[in-house]
Amino acid sequence: MVDLASRRVRPLKSIENHFLQVLVTSFRLLRHGTGSDLTIRIGDEDLALCSDEAKYEVRGKIPDFASEAVRYQRELDEFLLKGKGKSYSFKDPLFPFRYASGGALPVLRLGDTDYYCLFYRDIFPIGWNIANGGCDSRAELLNPFDTVARELREELVVLHHAQKKRYVFGGDDERSFDRPEHEVARRIWQSNCPGHDIESYEPSSIPLVWIDGPDRLEVKVGSVSWIRDRCFLNINAEDFGIEIDRIARIHLDPDVVLLDGELRGDRIVNRVVGLFEVDSFNGKYNRGERAFMPDFFFFGGKKYDGCVFENIVSTDFADNMRSLREPETAAEYESCTEPFALCPVTRRIIARYLAVGGGDKPSPLRKVDTFICFGGETDGEIASDVYEYLRGRGMHPFFSGASRSPSFLRVIDSALDSADSLVAVSTHPDNLWRGYVQYEWETFLQDILEKRKPEATMLSMVSGFEPADLPRPFRREECIKFDRERLELSLERLVEFLPPYGGGSS
Repeated sequence: MVDLASRRVRPLKSIENHFLQVLVTSFRLLRHGTGSDLTIRIGDEDLALCSDEAKYEVRGKIPDFASEAVRYQRELDEFLLKGKGKSYSFKDPLFPFRYASGGALPVLRLGDTDYYCLFYRDIFPIGWNIANGGCDSRAELLNPFDTVARELREELVVLHHAQKKRYVFGGDDERSFDRPEHEVARRIWQSNCPGHDIESYEPSSIPLVWIDGPDRLEVKVGSVSWIRDRCFLNINAEDFGIEIDRIARIHLDPDVVLLDGELRGDRIVNRVVGLFEVDSFNGKYNRGERAFMPDFFFFGGKKYDGCVFENIVSTDFADNMRSLREPETAAEYESCTEPFALCPVTRRIIARYLAVGGGDKPSPLRKVDTFICFGGETDGEIASDVYEYLRGRGMHPFFSGASRSPSFLRVIDSALDSADSLVAVSTHPDNLWRGYVQYEWETFLQDILEKRKPEATMLSMVSGFEPADLPRPFRREECIKFDRERLELSLERLVEFLPPYGGGSS
């Protein structure tokens, strides 16, 4: 292996709990259904990067980097993107890959429109990037999902000035939290948003659901191993990185303000946060277009129409970045021939998203009056009974069944937009904290709290536990306890609280 050790590239055991990416020179991919399995083995003596700058140092030491990157990228794309071959083995002591980064592609639903949310990057690789970054601990090397969640929380700051709200990402239960880095970024942004007391804003949970990928990762560090499935593998020779990506579907009020939360020392990087209408973007992507302009974007705490993007980037954005970057970095940006292209990671996660149905446009949905949400197989069977009963009463309920494909999530959002009431069916309180279920009722609740559905109704039907164990928003509303053997009696009572019979809007 080429000698890569330096002040910034040191043995793993000496730099834990810092910026952390281990250099690996061999790995294996195996075909698994529609996805791939990746196995990584690393040890204490393996070299690891301890700063972002170290990446450029390593890249400069790889012989014939540009030509070798093209060759390996072609092979990896054949396997990961085109699905060719049953296995792929990589071994090259002169061309190390950085393991691991984690990234999130945010798909935002604002009103009734879906947007990709991307960050404009002025350093290599230049262009539109997802929310991503390297691991910072051995624990994250074993579980890059933690890196994915951390990077999304750190990089995407969401405010609603008119409603004086700041949004936080929830956990797996009733707790929502900010990371310390997020709090620091928000405090710094306070000085850049005159007239707004951001620190006094009420925290509000962001409805979010993770879209499952088809891939699986097994990583072994010494004698410890960890397996993560339902991810998207993103291996880029162009940036010699191995990244574990996820796709986050997020529901937000159309009037929110998006801020870049990435820090460099005690300064906000202040990248452009661009919003790209999904269907239009997908069409351009499928036609092979290289340059992408946002429909609208945020910079410096302000919202701009996409038509002024190039002007802002060449003036205010460029001035800000010159004060942050080294001269050679700025020169690399100024010489870039495709400054508005997608970064390699972004190109490939979009390709993977489209391959699992993210580009499919659902058929228009008829008017829905009641949205039925549930978690777990037993709850689904009961929810199906609720659905059939309400249909028999001439109502127009929505019941999703088992489908949770990316395209069907758009149908779910349309149904949530349309419904005047939501009924949560549960036989255990934990079932209502499952990812998709929590996203559904939190989205509906957000519409109520933000006055888009001020008269809407949230109800619950439970069995096997007390209403006091429900998520807090449901405790304030009607709860109907049911016995499955006498379900129709409970359904008759449920109808009393549903429009047009009872509560809710007409």
